[in-house]
Order: sequence, then C-alpha cells, then structure tokens
Amino acid sequence: MLLKRLEEEQSILLKEMSQHIKYLLKQVQEVESLRGQTLERIKTSSFSDLTEDATHGLNSVLSRRGHSLRSQHKQAVNAYSSIATMECDFLSIQEDIEEWDDNGFTSPESEEEDT
Repeated sequence: MLLKRLEEEQSILLKEMSQHIKYLLKQVQEVESLRGQTLERIKTSSFSDLTEDATHGLNSVLSRRGHSLRSQHKQAVNAYSSIATMECDFLSIQEDIEEWDDNGFTSPESEEEDT
C-alpha cells in the first residue's frame, strides 16, 4: 500500500517537474520573440514615440530577462535530472527489497533488527 502511494507521488512529482521545465522554456521563447521584435523595430525606427535610449533600455531589459529565464531553465533541468536519477536508484533498491521478500530472503535491515 505504501509502495503504491510512493509510486503515485513519484508520478505526480515527475509530471510537475516536466510542466515546470516546459513552462520555463515557453517563457524563454516568448521573451526571445519579444526581443527579436524589439530589435526589428529598433532597426526600422518603428518606435517613434520612444527615445533611442528608451528602446535600447527595453532591449536590455528583455535581454536580461531572457538570460535569467535560460539560467532558471538550465538549473531546473539539472536539478530535476539529478532527482530523477536518485528516484531511479531508490526504486531499484525498493525492487531488490521486494525480491528478497518474495524469495523468502531477508533484507540486511531486517537482519539487523533481529539481533
């Protein structure tokens, strides 16, 4: 029962991690698109109501935001990858324990409890 609950929680966690990574990637793409549009408008002088400094400032803000989001995305991918690896290791250990129980063997932990 507890193992089933753990597997359900793991599934939920993996979905949430995936959604977070996709969300960050979408945000990066949106900021890059805005930045590209801004650069095009700067080249064509479409920002008639903004000063040159203001348009370059807008470009700078979008550039920094894009950099920040890319950094967050990279950190999330690295963190979630290491968590997923640890989860796989944990499940492998859990499967070994179940095999010991199914075959009538005792795990090292239960042997220590018997002494």
